[in-house]
Amino acid sequence: MLNPKANLQNPPLFPIGVDIDFAWDYDKYLKLQPTNLTIEAFMTNSPTTIITLGAALPGNLKNYTWTAANQKNITHPIQTAMYTLRIFDGAVGRSGSLPQGGYLITYSGLKFGLYAPNTYTPGSQMNPPICATCEFSGVTNNALRTMLPGLAVLLATVASTFAVLI
Repeated sequence: MLNPKANLQNPPLFPIGVDIDFAWDYDKYLKLQPTNLTIEAFMTNSPTTIITLGAALPGNLKNYTWTAANQKNITHPIQTAMYTLRIFDGAVGRSGSLPQGGYLITYSGLKFGLYAPNTYTPGSQMNPPICATCEFSGVTNNALRTMLPGLAVLLATVASTFAVLI
């Protein structure tokens, strides 16, 4: 996979409804071009939930743009979840037969996430507001005024303890 890069610790995340570009290349060991390609995404925790991104695509294809906003799969609508991309020779099938030298084997090495984007709410409009100049309620302000002097004493004690140890 060239795009997006596969990353097991931090898989790429995409908002539902945007176009997602996938790009790949074949290595030197592919001797026979696939008849046609099928590209699918399946929910990582539910492999039977399959969304077909493209079917009967040209076998020499090396990139594909999935317009997720146009997904019309009523049986399995797009959900916020982690997915695994699968690319295979449509003439052979997703599970295929035993790998043979020179043939395309099923690829399923890219995990990615889809999420439902939220609308942006400025911090000053949140409840309670979040910003540098916003005022909190009287209860919160009094609590902070009570806690801060004690916190300052604690930090001073910790700092002097480290100074003695060094």
